[in-house]
Amino acid sequence: MITGWYQDAGTGRWYYLDASGAMVTGERKIDGTTYRFAEGPADMAGVMIQ
Repeated sequence: MITGWYQDAGTGRWYYLDASGAMVTGERKIDGTTYRFAEGPADMAGVMIQ
C-alpha cells in the first residue's frame, strides 16, 4: 500500500495518501507546511493545488 507523497508518472500531479492509503482532500498540514488538495471533480480529487 502506498502512503505519503505520490507523483502520478503520467500526469506529473502530486497527491498525498494518508496512513490508510486514501487520498487526502481539502487543507492539510503535513510536516509543518499547510497544503491544499482538490476536493473535486472526481478526476482532480486529491491533486495538490497549493
